[in-house]
Amino acid sequence: MRFGLIISLIVGLAFSLVGCGGGGGPSGPTFRYSTNWSQAGVTGPDGLSQRIRLLNLDDTDAVNPVILAKSSPTTTTTFAGFAPGTYRLRVELRSLANGTGSINGVCERLLTISSATAMGTDVGTNAITMHVGPASAAIETPGSVRYVATAFDASNQGVFLPEGAFAWGVTGPATVTTDGIVVPMGAGNGAATATLGGLDASGDYSATAGTPTTTKWTVMVYMNAANNLEAFSLPNINQMELIADNPDVRFVVQWKEAEVLNNGSLFNGTKRYLVKHDTTPTLASQLVQDMGSGVDMGDKQTLRDFIAWTKANYPAQRYCVVVWNHGNGWRQFIAQQADYPTRGVSYDDETGHGIATADIPYALGPDQLDIVAWDASLMQMLEVAYQIRNQAQYVVGSEESPPAEGFPYDLVFKPMHDNPDATTRDLTKGFIDGMLAVPGYHTKKITESSIETAQLPALATALDTLALDLILNSGSFPAAIQLARNTAQSYLPLGGRVYRDLYDLCVKLVAGSGVAPSTITACQNVRAAVLNALAWEGHNSNSANSHGISIDFSSSAQYPAHGTEYDGLSLSGATNWNEWLSQAP
Repeated sequence: MRFGLIISLIVGLAFSLVGCGGGGGPSGPTFRYSTNWSQAGVTGPDGLSQRIRLLNLDDTDAVNPVILAKSSPTTTTTFAGFAPGTYRLRVELRSLANGTGSINGVCERLLTISSATAMGTDVGTNAITMHVGPASAAIETPGSVRYVATAFDASNQGVFLPEGAFAWGVTGPATVTTDGIVVPMGAGNGAATATLGGLDASGDYSATAGTPTTTKWTVMVYMNAANNLEAFSLPNINQMELIADNPDVRFVVQWKEAEVLNNGSLFNGTKRYLVKHDTTPTLASQLVQDMGSGVDMGDKQTLRDFIAWTKANYPAQRYCVVVWNHGNGWRQFIAQQADYPTRGVSYDDETGHGIATADIPYALGPDQLDIVAWDASLMQMLEVAYQIRNQAQYVVGSEESPPAEGFPYDLVFKPMHDNPDATTRDLTKGFIDGMLAVPGYHTKKITESSIETAQLPALATALDTLALDLILNSGSFPAAIQLARNTAQSYLPLGGRVYRDLYDLCVKLVAGSGVAPSTITACQNVRAAVLNALAWEGHNSNSANSHGISIDFSSSAQYPAHGTEYDGLSLSGATNWNEWLSQAP
């Protein structure tokens, strides 16, 4: 998914490449890497192994990584089976055998390989000179270029340095990350410079401004895969690629993966892609912008920036934002089993941060979006939908914790692909139909609904009436309250979560013994308001009493643990539901 990256690479032969010439034969070019361990630990770092990767410019592996053991003074390996082109070599000096343990040092190089090529490193030597590549690059905004700095010793061999040892600066109309990634802010010329002590080296760039075009729909997918869902991120993008052949519907993805989490990352860092049509299981779309490492996808500002950036560069008549991650309903964090010690909306396991429900309106930006869809667990709650009623016309999500595979994007967005002029209301039905159409989901708990936010004030009014009635009358039927809590359709009741289907909760309350007539009437009005607020709803038999909107129904014994956070929600400001929960039997 690589877009807007137009690079003119001029990498000098002074880059310490040896053994050039001869051609790669029928099998293409080859690359031979060797390393000298004889000075390990003398003046520089040491280790027991090295992990060598030949990376494409999008940071995916061009060939399988190789592990070299510290088994003799000099060890070598040869890479083959890749096409001629420009690659980034990344060699990690590891503290333990088999490429494991901590990273004691890194050596990186930008290489243009068209025939048989070789290079070497020395372990434990000092930097004498350095180089930055590419020597020059042409960038069309909103693209980016990663510059790579390499230090060399007195033998002109690569030197291992701590991760992040180079300090980066940039001149001209651009910013530069700590990874050496230059992102132009406008047209103009400049240079990226890396420094290491008294050494420095630079690469030039020339930036030109792209020309945005307006389409009928732009779908923004905020794919926070810095967690144990990482394995499902590429399949989901492959699904988007299947239906990315309608020029009126664009998919733009901000995708984070984190190697430190050991979930089998395709790359490390955060990248922005424009999805391109493809029918293979490989990543075939275009990279727009490499954001490097250090991006916190659990920060409300990061989501806000992505939406603003997408609107500026991929404007459309209508917008859909999909938040892809774990979810926890209205609650930001939860103490649960060991595998999920914490969760939140867009929880980033690398940084430990998630976006709180109270912060979602800010994260979604100042303008109302047409669709906000949660590809995350438990998010289709009244507390969440009401919080963003001014940021979205329709809110799509699941009361349940859906399958880890998430939305089947090709099915969900096929109606938009086929008829982008259909009403937004009708297009949200694709989410419900798509989730129910996956054969492998038939044994899972599937609930999916679309809420029309314009109807939420009426639902809040009905809920407020019910809350006041329960506060007034529930003392005469506490057993019915408790029975309703225990029997209404529930959702992932772990870690103290008391999430119940709002419609079914009212059904169970009405059926309770001794319930006041006024309470019955209030429940009937809530049920009617729920149905009015739902544009579409669907569920399977594994969550049979789901109706599309859940709500917290904690008891007064449970409420104080999260009461302060709940009291700060917009729903609590508009209704007395929080007051009811604080005294519910």
